[in-house]
Amino acid sequence: MDISDDERKAYENGQKEAEYINEHPLGYLFTGGVASRPEDPDEAAAYDKGLKGEQLDGDKKK
Repeated sequence: MDISDDERKAYENGQKEAEYINEHPLGYLFTGGVASRPEDPDEAAAYDKGLKGEQLDGDKKK
């Protein structure tokens, strides 16, 4: 499965969001985060995987 550039960017934003949450849990609680979840379903799925620390399907080894 090929990952689009937009999906890759959404994934990286999810990873950054997770780092922010871990470093600033109270800041996240009060601000609701630093990035917004994409509306596109494929990008949103990639974002969620980055947020959860999961690999993208295209990055998984067979």
